Amino acid sequence: MLKMRQSACKLFLVGLLLAGMLAAPVAQQPSANATQEPSTAPPPPTPTFRGGIDFVRVDAFVTDKKGNPVTDLKQSDFEIVEDGRPQEVEQFKTIRIDGTAVPDEPVREVRGAAALESEAQRDDVRLFVFFLDDYHTRDRNAIAIRQTLTNFVERLGPLDIMAIMYPLWSTEELTFTRDHEKIIDALQHFEGRKYDYRPRNEYERIYDRLSTSDIERLRNHIVQGALEGLAIKLGGFAMAASRSSSSAKALPWCCRRRCVVRTRSCRRS
Repeated sequence: MLKMRQSACKLFLVGLLLAGMLAAPVAQQPSANATQEPSTAPPPPTPTFRGGIDFVRVDAFVTDKKGNPVTDLKQSDFEIVEDGRPQEVEQFKTIRIDGTAVPDEPVREVRGAAALESEAQRDDVRLFVFFLDDYHTRDRNAIAIRQTLTNFVERLGPLDIMAIMYPLWSTEELTFTRDHEKIIDALQHFEGRKYDYRPRNEYERIYDRLSTSDIERLRNHIVQGALEGLAIKLGGFAMAASRSSSSAKALPWCCRRRCVVRTRSCRRS
């Protein structure tokens, strides 16, 4: 009797298992009209790595009351304050910029954009652009300023890089050079054209259809645009120099933040 009950229980369990196995496919089988969509697992989230550099380069030009540069300062003589909070000076370097080359070091000629950018990033190299605004300079004043500009160029060092620009020139036309004589020759030919509205190129032929007041407004617009383009060009060199020195921000950082650079013990007469 006990054996029969056990057999009946086993048959009952087997029957339940078979019923479950037969019912499962029926429950999971989709209808004929249903559209099967491939099951796609969501892609794993992309890991995000955040990084940054809190090192900022701040240039300071220190002069005494007479305007002479002070060159014997140390790191302890400086204090940097940002938004009213003192900042630690981690690195300090004194750079004397007078255009003088290091003895026995050859002066590299500036040929091509790559050479110009490389030389402009050096700490001991200065970049000068003489913007000759002939539109707003009378001819007699241009003649009078020639020698002053020539004397200035003659005092520059062999490492200094120079260029000349006129209002109608684009920054792509600038020719940077270390050839002092070439720059002096160009300065000696500077002519003022204020109140002189005679066309000298194809672009200025529009003067024939404009009044003098319209010409002056046009010239003002041209000069402003040329100076803005020149500022962007020179600012590009500053950005490149900032990147090469591992700075996280550009040189005009103090202009965007309330930053003050003070000297603690620089009292010169």
